[in-house]
Amino acid sequence: MALPPAEDRREEWFTIAFGEHYLDVYSRRDAKAAGREARFAAERLGLGQDERVLDLCCGPGHHLEALRALGSAAVGVDLSQELLKHAHRRGPVARADMRRVPYAGPFGAVLSFFTSFGYFGDEDDRLVGAEIARLLSPGGGFLIDFLNPARVRATLVPESEREVRGHKIRERRRIEERPARVLKRVEITLPSGECQSYTESVRLYEEGELRGLLEGEGLEVKETCGDFDGSGFASDSPRMILVGRKARAMPRRLDDYSDPTTRPRRFWKGGSPMFMQIPAGGDRNFAYLFGDGGEAAAVDPIAPERVEEAARESGVKIKYIVNTHGHYDHSAGNDELKRATGAKLIAHESAGVGQDISVKGGEKFKLGGTEFEIIATPGHTRDSICVLWDGRLITGDTLFVGKVGGTGYGDDARAEYESLHEVIAKLPDETEVWPGHDVGAEPSSTIGREKETNPFYQQPDFEAFVDLKRNWAAYKREHGIK
Repeated sequence: MALPPAEDRREEWFTIAFGEHYLDVYSRRDAKAAGREARFAAERLGLGQDERVLDLCCGPGHHLEALRALGSAAVGVDLSQELLKHAHRRGPVARADMRRVPYAGPFGAVLSFFTSFGYFGDEDDRLVGAEIARLLSPGGGFLIDFLNPARVRATLVPESEREVRGHKIRERRRIEERPARVLKRVEITLPSGECQSYTESVRLYEEGELRGLLEGEGLEVKETCGDFDGSGFASDSPRMILVGRKARAMPRRLDDYSDPTTRPRRFWKGGSPMFMQIPAGGDRNFAYLFGDGGEAAAVDPIAPERVEEAARESGVKIKYIVNTHGHYDHSAGNDELKRATGAKLIAHESAGVGQDISVKGGEKFKLGGTEFEIIATPGHTRDSICVLWDGRLITGDTLFVGKVGGTGYGDDARAEYESLHEVIAKLPDETEVWPGHDVGAEPSSTIGREKETNPFYQQPDFEAFVDLKRNWAAYKREHGIK
């Protein structure tokens, strides 16, 4: 049977849908699932004890309770009076529309679980993104657990019926386009024979669309996961989970840096070859510029204007742009820098960033009288690569100073473990390590020092390596690591 015509969009369906029967319609959303998802968020964002966290659209409060059990100072907000009756027993809550949250902030993290986004038109959804940005402290983390549009399209069940606690629930689904929304007509027949109905309407944002909306509000997406096991995002992934941080304020020009911690770190005194590490904003990102004989390569140019100005100041022409992986906080400046310089973009063949030159690992490229090599280091992402040049290894999000890149606990963690031990650790100990983020005690290191001091290199086997990842938040607290 065909779905009835969509209800008038001016009717706010969510004021009806999240009533007394919501917990029957979505009975699978229980405390056990919420506990797993809250732990994922805490680990991915590194939430500390007593961290102020907002559970946006907290519903009956399962995630709120789990977050507080993990030690965060979590509070919730939701519009549904019926669901807040349950939530208030699990933590502090307030009733509000997500477009106008009554809290002042700042919060260390804002979390949105179980497709609590995309309920409005695009402009009002953008208001939600702006609210998240307003509430977050600079560098604060966010997580948005959303539908995977490709999976929704591939697995949509047009009609289904079931019974929960004597309530007969009939659901009819369809997708409308321009813009894409998934519509679900829900009809609930009570034991008394009374029937209640409403039509859910959720925007089917593609990953790039949702990234663009968030990043337009200063929310930098660091990674997209396909499920709460940390697996990479693919067309058949159960979910589309965007994890990131609010961008920190960034000066526009190189000569605006009065704080030594934000000036370009040059490690170069003129002449050839040249090497520069450039703080690039975002989540303490680093961009790099290196070269010889007037030719240079730029790596992860998230702040393209800074990289371009550094090249002008150094008297070099950027011949190549290299992305260590395709995450937006490393590739966002590609197009602008390509237009300004005419450089060729190098990235792994699976990166999907519009690369001009696709690589697998092992390729070498000439710059003046030198050359740099691409080294494949999958793990943090399938497309992760490192750049080796003149005794320096630019590691992206594979290896940091005293830390390693984020992964789940399955195949991606295994791949990262092998990249660290079978590839990076076999380079000479004096090889310098130049990471993609300034998240360690120092902005750079050496492979020998990391093998001696990095706790992830200290683990005796893969099982211990994964166990450290699972308990990283606690380990950091115990050892005073930021």
